[in-house]
Amino acid sequence: MSKSNSFKKSRKLALGIAVAMGCSMVSVAFADQTITEPIIGPGNLPFSENVNVEVSNNLIAGGPWLPNIGAAVSASEEGTELSIDMGNNALSVIGKNAGHSTGIAAINKGKVEITSTGDLSVYAESTNENKGQTAALFVNGGGQILIHNDDNVLSLNGTTGNSTNGAVVKAMNGAKDTRSYIKIDGLVDINAKTDNGVGMSEAVSAVASTIDIGGGKIFATKKGVNPGLNYGFAENCAIRAYGEFVSSNYGIVNVNVVKDGDALDAKATGAGDKEVQIFGDFNTVGGMGTKGTINVGLNTSESYWVGDYIKGAGWGETPGDYGSVNLFMGNQARWLGNASFATNVKMSDPGTLWQGYSLNNAVSAEITNGAAWYNYNEADTTALLRLTGSSNAKNAGLVYMTPFTKTVDGKSASYNTGNVSIANYAGNMKVFYKHDAQDVTNILGGNFTIANAEKGSNINLITDNTGISNGNTTQINQVLDKLANKLYYTAYTTGERNLDGTVTIAEGLTSSSVSKKTGKISYSSTDGQGSLNPATTTAARMKVLRAFASYASSDLTTSLNDDSGLEFNTSITGDASEDTDYVNAGVIDQGNGSYNFKEDVTINSEVGGLFRPSSSYTTYNRFVAPVYTAVGKDITINVNNNTLNINHIAGNETNASKLVGLAAGQGSSLEINNAGNINVTFANAKGNNHTGALAYGGGKLIIHNGGENQDQKIFSFNGLYEATGKRGLYAETKKSDSGEESKIVIDGLVNIVAKDTSVYGGAAVSESYAVQADSAQIDIGGGKFVGRLEAKHTYNYGDVTRINVNTQKDNDGNIIGAGDNVVQIDGDVRAKISSKKAAQVNVGCSDPKKLDFYYAAEFRICCVFFMQQN
Repeated sequence: MSKSNSFKKSRKLALGIAVAMGCSMVSVAFADQTITEPIIGPGNLPFSENVNVEVSNNLIAGGPWLPNIGAAVSASEEGTELSIDMGNNALSVIGKNAGHSTGIAAINKGKVEITSTGDLSVYAESTNENKGQTAALFVNGGGQILIHNDDNVLSLNGTTGNSTNGAVVKAMNGAKDTRSYIKIDGLVDINAKTDNGVGMSEAVSAVASTIDIGGGKIFATKKGVNPGLNYGFAENCAIRAYGEFVSSNYGIVNVNVVKDGDALDAKATGAGDKEVQIFGDFNTVGGMGTKGTINVGLNTSESYWVGDYIKGAGWGETPGDYGSVNLFMGNQARWLGNASFATNVKMSDPGTLWQGYSLNNAVSAEITNGAAWYNYNEADTTALLRLTGSSNAKNAGLVYMTPFTKTVDGKSASYNTGNVSIANYAGNMKVFYKHDAQDVTNILGGNFTIANAEKGSNINLITDNTGISNGNTTQINQVLDKLANKLYYTAYTTGERNLDGTVTIAEGLTSSSVSKKTGKISYSSTDGQGSLNPATTTAARMKVLRAFASYASSDLTTSLNDDSGLEFNTSITGDASEDTDYVNAGVIDQGNGSYNFKEDVTINSEVGGLFRPSSSYTTYNRFVAPVYTAVGKDITINVNNNTLNINHIAGNETNASKLVGLAAGQGSSLEINNAGNINVTFANAKGNNHTGALAYGGGKLIIHNGGENQDQKIFSFNGLYEATGKRGLYAETKKSDSGEESKIVIDGLVNIVAKDTSVYGGAAVSESYAVQADSAQIDIGGGKFVGRLEAKHTYNYGDVTRINVNTQKDNDGNIIGAGDNVVQIDGDVRAKISSKKAAQVNVGCSDPKKLDFYYAAEFRICCVFFMQQN
């Protein structure tokens, strides 16, 4: 392009100064002065004094889409480079024009590079009430402006008669195979201010170009309205980025971020360490499509963004791709604002806050290590695309569904939060609610709905203990239940089982508040709404632990079997013609043959009641049992939450090789409903293989003792030390006519003691088993086990022998994680693999750090522990 007269004058001025000082054209040291002629590249100009450049009406070509523009400092031809080295001297640039105006401009792949550790300022103005396009820094057509100012502040400002045409820092492109670029290494102080349509409506704006800013202040304030057509973007913006038709470039603005490379479109991966303060909205909409990306790092205690992501969708026949905003936050930085379009927020560290909300599933937030989101939305449902917490509960992210204050029409008022909807959830989060101090069961704030959760996800809903009586268990459970009701896990209704929920009453509403009462959340299969699982509350678990302790210190024969209730000295067999004592007592339902006990009952072993199943079906071919099923007979016993005592009394075991409490065999079933405590006891060590419960030959033994008040529903077996070969629970499938495996299911808690016995004067040990399964299945809700757990596969039935303790399963029966119950194991855990089939022991632990879980001794191959810390 041809050079203007102004450019010629500036070259004469520079040459005259150079000659006077004995310098060459490319190394001019200007005196401390005000320069009124434009500085136009090419050139390499070091300055030894402070310089004020103030130029009016110097026109250069504006590049694609624009006519001529005014510029005080410029490089406007392809390949033209202007380098200015200020040392530690100050540089002030003021560009004015009666039309389109800039302070510093780089056009058509021209390049302006300024190095300074002194004060820097650039101002542009469209004069005489003109309404021209105006920018303090401007690039177009692949031009570049690079400013190396370390941590010094570069002040940028400007004004135009039509604020819609003003952007303090503006990058345009308008050409294929290139990208315009502005880079400011250090800090900025950008003030885009409009007053009734006069001023600058945008602080930073990138069109299919890249703008990199080290940090500093970026403010956009507005009084009145901006003139001109409004296609959804003629609003004040702190930062705006969008694309163009001519190229596939995205507009990119980076503020205080680190990137994965040096390319101008490199991806931002995290925050830098400079202070950033932004006031004003973000926008990624333009008439040439959206395609805008804004990346901001807020990573100091004084850093913040106050503003919303207001526009992200284009319009018309070619609306373009939706834009996006990426925030990297830490070290107590804050964002006060809302998002309606794709926003990715990565927050970490206590004191790092987002106070606002998301609409249209706009936000994907990763909140970890004590960072917090305060839901500031009372009217609409806050909808997040994704919410991700920490990998463990200790460093969980925080969500506050607590009341907040905002000013409306000049008046401050308190509001309760509205509902929250999470499309995809992962990790560990704590969600805080307040409750009405006058009605503690009234939990304030909206529902928290999670559509889908990744495997191993955990969530803890917390309220404080204001107005809650520490000793009032009923009140505590009501509060925990109402708190659980706030949570919905909708994918639960379709079989997903990935979200472990906890409710907590704590001393306060902070991440470090001490938990006073806790419980686990169960979900409705109808709508996924949460409710308290009362068996998992702190009080319930402590009752269970006390029950275990009481059991260990008790003389069971006398203390558990008192004179109250019914007592029988004959076995239950399922045959009314033999069970005449039960017929006479009126406990057999003549309609369905079930046994119904309305008070505590004791069943003693029967004198001479030896049962002899075929040895081809079981290794227990001679045993005595107070309750057993004959071949092919099914027994149902309804205990109605009463105690069932199973006693082997002295003198009744002499003819038996084995003594059993409950037995189901050869295709039969024994089912005990609404169980209370079940105690299996032995008077002395006579007889071998004292066994609490036995299933063989494809038999099924099922005890329903789960749900509430688990401390009053424990299946207890305490084998006498002197007895050899003890088994608390034993299931084997030596032979099964149906081909089905034998099975024992106890859906609540057990308390089993089966210690090894020294024999031959201590020269050897007779092994005992708390639980043993051979080619069979045993499922146990939880409890205390003293003695080994062993799974093996000797016989050719079933694919995998399994012992499952406190595990969760999906609809297909696959184990997917830990249950909620107490588990204590003091003994080896074994899984023996043979040439037949496989064997497993699966143990679920809700929190290995709690006192209600421990595992002692060893475990061997194919033993799986499902541990979830909450």
